[in-house]
Amino acid sequence: MSADGTHLTPVETALLTPLDLGSFAIYKQVAKRAGLNSRNRTGYGLLLCRDRHEQRWTLITEDVEYVRALRAAAASGVLAGMEIPKEKFPLKRSGWPDDWVRLASA
Repeated sequence: MSADGTHLTPVETALLTPLDLGSFAIYKQVAKRAGLNSRNRTGYGLLLCRDRHEQRWTLITEDVEYVRALRAAAASGVLAGMEIPKEKFPLKRSGWPDDWVRLASA
């Protein structure tokens, strides 16, 4: 996948769901900070990527189960050569979640 013509390489997955964060209240706070709709009760799956310049990007999907499957497959090195299906990740944001938290608290 390209972000403005730049190839993205998947590095890691993350889950932003009420179940994975421990409560709906925490999920709502994190989703709000990430600029996502916290009314989506099932949450989001995140694919953390880097471009050729080592800049961080996060691809976001509402298909949490797809990202859970990626996470399970990542142990076998699947992410390294993965072709990212654009239709699965309609949202893209610069940085990774820890970058967003730093920016929000600055």
